[in-house]
Amino acid sequence: EETQITLQFHASSFELQNEAGKTFSYDGEDLAGTMVWELVGESEGELYVSIPDSSSFSGKSDDERYSVTLENREYSRGFSAAGVQEFQLSKENGIVLNGSDISFKLSMDAASLPGVGLIRFQGCAEETVHIMPTDEGFHVSGAIPPLWITITNSELGKHDANIIFLGTEVQLDLSKLDESIVIVTDSGEVSTEVHTNH
Repeated sequence: EETQITLQFHASSFELQNEAGKTFSYDGEDLAGTMVWELVGESEGELYVSIPDSSSFSGKSDDERYSVTLENREYSRGFSAAGVQEFQLSKENGIVLNGSDISFKLSMDAASLPGVGLIRFQGCAEETVHIMPTDEGFHVSGAIPPLWITITNSELGKHDANIIFLGTEVQLDLSKLDESIVIVTDSGEVSTEVHTNH
C-alpha cells in the first residue's frame, strides 16, 4: 500500500507538484490534478487532503501570505509565510522558500534528536531561505539575522533561542540541547554556544 501524506493548506489558490511531475491544485472552489487525492477535512479556510507521499514536493500560490504543511508518520514539513512565490518541501532537503521580502514561520522535525519534536523557526529573508536537517541539527542559508527557534521535545522539554549570526548561512548543532545549549556556527566558521530559555 502506498504511503499517504496529509497536505494541509490555507490559501485562496494553490498548485503542488510531486517528484514524478504529478499535480494537485485548488482554484478557490475546486480541487483537481493528476495525482490521486482525497479531501479528508476542512476548517476555517484550511483544507486537509490525503495524497501519495513523494521524496519532494514543489508548489506555488499567488496569495501574499499562505501556509502549507506536509505530514506523515515519518516526518513533518510546514510553513506560514508572506512574500513567497514558490516553495519546495522534502524529507531529506527540508524547506526552501523563494520570493521577495519574505517573512516566515517554518516547522519541521529533527530525526537526530531523541524524543523527536517539532523545531520552529521564525525570521526573514530577502529572496530565498533554505533550512535543511543535518545529523546534528540544521543548516540555514538565506535568512537575515536574528533567527528565532523554538524546540518542543518530549524528552528535553521546550527550548527557545534567539540566534544572532554573521552572514546569511548558519549551522545549528543541537547535540548539547540536554544542557540547554545550541551551538551556532556562522559563515565565518565561528562557533558560539547559545543558551536557551528552558
